[in-house]
Amino acid sequence: MRVFLVTFAFLLISLNTYAQKDRIEQLIQKGIGKRYSSVDSAHFFIDEAEKIAKETGLFTDFEAQILLHRAGNNYVAGRYVASMGDYKKAYTLLENTINQKTDLIRAMNGLGLIELAQHNYQSAVNYWEKCLALSYEVQDSVSMIRTHFNLGLGLSELERFPEAIEQLEKAINMSIQTSDNTLGMMSTNRLAYVYYQLEDLELAFQLYEQVLLQAAESNSWEQAFAYTGIAEVLLKQNQMNEALKYALQGYESAKLVGAFWDKQRASAVLTQVYEQLGQYSKALAFAKINKQMGDSLYSRDKATEINFLKLQLANSENLKLNQEKAAIQKQNNLYSFISGILIIFIALLGIGTWVIIRNNRQKSKLNEDLAEANHILEEQKRQIEEQNNSLNEINQAKNKLFSILSHDLRSPLNSIKQFMELEKQNLFSEEEKLKAKDMMYQQVHQTDRLLNNLLEWSKSQLEGLQTSPSSVDLRKEMQEIIRRFDFQIQLKNIVVEHQAVELPTAYLDKNHLRIILQNVFHNAIKFSPVASTVHIQYTLHKNTVAINIQDSGKGMTEEQRKILESSVEMASSTPGTSNETGTGLGIYLVKQFIQINGGALQIESSLTKGTTFILQFPLTTTIKDQNTSSYRPAWQSAQA
Repeated sequence: MRVFLVTFAFLLISLNTYAQKDRIEQLIQKGIGKRYSSVDSAHFFIDEAEKIAKETGLFTDFEAQILLHRAGNNYVAGRYVASMGDYKKAYTLLENTINQKTDLIRAMNGLGLIELAQHNYQSAVNYWEKCLALSYEVQDSVSMIRTHFNLGLGLSELERFPEAIEQLEKAINMSIQTSDNTLGMMSTNRLAYVYYQLEDLELAFQLYEQVLLQAAESNSWEQAFAYTGIAEVLLKQNQMNEALKYALQGYESAKLVGAFWDKQRASAVLTQVYEQLGQYSKALAFAKINKQMGDSLYSRDKATEINFLKLQLANSENLKLNQEKAAIQKQNNLYSFISGILIIFIALLGIGTWVIIRNNRQKSKLNEDLAEANHILEEQKRQIEEQNNSLNEINQAKNKLFSILSHDLRSPLNSIKQFMELEKQNLFSEEEKLKAKDMMYQQVHQTDRLLNNLLEWSKSQLEGLQTSPSSVDLRKEMQEIIRRFDFQIQLKNIVVEHQAVELPTAYLDKNHLRIILQNVFHNAIKFSPVASTVHIQYTLHKNTVAINIQDSGKGMTEEQRKILESSVEMASSTPGTSNETGTGLGIYLVKQFIQINGGALQIESSLTKGTTFILQFPLTTTIKDQNTSSYRPAWQSAQA
């Protein structure tokens, strides 16, 4: 009877253990199924599986799997610190195992993905080449497909496009054979992006459409990538309305799964599309969204996150050293016990003493290593604090800029609104209407300038102040700027004396030059009195050409001149001679664009004698000696 009860109890325990294992495996599979459609749901199922495994004493059997799946979920959500921590733990558990090579492959694949996220593309490719060899060794088809896809991803980032295409096509063919739709869609999406990079827009479009047909409602992550990819193709083909539709779908799908990279990519496309369609307020809104994720603040934030990751790894190494120290201490205790028992054996006592001395030396070495590791931790903490302070300063500067812009945009709009309301009530005479319309034109013109400057500033922040230099005729570009300001020149009855001279070409970005000249010339008109003169002259130096723009205003103090010339921050704006207003953003852009184009800004001014902006730019070629008599000192009125 007793044997029967014991046997029955054993069977019950075995059945319960089997049921709990089956339940844990089901939760893990549910988590895998939700990873690309709802990463929060995927996390929930993995956490439930871990909880049950710990409660039932089965955690050791499932620890590596739980770590790997949680790491994958964190990677999809863009939480690279947490992802690498879990992959590293899983790799440590599995690296010396014999029967879990498939899980070891997944851990190595994950570490490769983290290297990819940190732009260490060659390191990622090295991981995946080892994974691929091991995958074929164990004949794991899922690992083969995943590794072929990852290799295609890494090789495309290294711009080794033929090799990338080969790997991605292998992943697609194998996914068809194994009916792995998820990996097939991922590989097709990436292959489409490679062809987009190679300017094969038609094939890229077809591949993205293929993904959308496969994805349906089951994979919002791949839908987000494909929708945005089609929008990029249509944007290049100048099909703006269609591009807008797909980009919005891409952005909504990315929001649904919380895919940070896809939201950044979709918002960048939407910014460009709305700008091309002339919907500047929407363009600005998405530029702000993109800026939050892709500008210098984001870059510094990611740098801080990576430093924190290094801090975690250093802590892990610290823990490992402590464990080794504890193991050595335990060994010392064992040897001491043996030495006490066998003290009568002098030979063994000598051996035991030697072992103790050796272990003490190892302990001292470990203590030194621990001290060095702690020093590294303190240094990294200090660096993180400095970066946080820098981020706070940048954020305060950004808030100040947008508060100024919101104020200066609201003022002219309110003036226009008030004029329209008064005109609607027929409160103006004809002469007053004409004057009011002139004033309204000025408000619209100033607002337009402000918006242009704002868009240029946003673009410079988004793209990192990139330049496309070419040979530029300075005088021709200056003449065009003068023509654009014809109304303001006539309104203040200003004479523009523009030196007629033949000049060698300068070498800089033509669009940046136009912004520089437009803002400086506008300031000259703004601060010149009615019926005065603006002088524009040119001077040549050894390797540069300079354009001098001089107004007839009241000038500025030496302190004001130094602040305006040397400060890298946005200077405060002052009213013009006819109470023209501004924000200071224009001169801020001037200083940025001159610097990035290798030029220099010099300001000469004194009270009652006006102000001269001297803009120096590099020449296209080295200037040869020229006869100064070739210059024509004559002046001409230029009201283009």
